[in-house]
Amino acid sequence: MKDSKEGKLVLGELSRIEGEYYFVKKSDGKEVKLHVAQSTQQPGPIKPGDQIEAKVDDKNHVLSIHGQGSTDRRDLKDPEAAP
Repeated sequence: MKDSKEGKLVLGELSRIEGEYYFVKKSDGKEVKLHVAQSTQQPGPIKPGDQIEAKVDDKNHVLSIHGQGSTDRRDLKDPEAAP
């Protein structure tokens, strides 16, 4: 996590969602529990497997979050498969 004046930046893969809580696996392998509320700025849908970037406060309440696409190779379409 990187600190800034507005909060911390959490980068990682969204491993699961349980209600208002998002569980993110960081690059060091540790999992972080983040609280997402209606006030959280979220420009689009995010699903498990997506790489995310979240700005959080000192209590891990998410101020803003956005996904950067999936890292799950199963999401990649086989270019030789029939449409």
